[in-house]
Amino acid sequence: MTLHGRRIYFAGDTDLIPEMAEIRVDVVMLAGGGHLYDDAKEAAQAVATLTPEAVVPIHMLSDRDVELFCGLCNCDIVTIDREE
Repeated sequence: MTLHGRRIYFAGDTDLIPEMAEIRVDVVMLAGGGHLYDDAKEAAQAVATLTPEAVVPIHMLSDRDVELFCGLCNCDIVTIDREE
């Protein structure tokens, strides 16, 4: 979807697929940490394929997954604090 001129991709229930290389996006909302991708590393590979300016990680299993994912991504990361 496009919002205020920014292309936003909510990946939803998907895996790392070759077609991601064709998607032009500014912001991606991407699951990781054991739900759809095997782990945060594979989710970060999807980010590298999509090359967004920013990513919002969703469905991360733990803070450790988020930290690993953030360390592997070469773009801005937007996280939402979770209440315990």
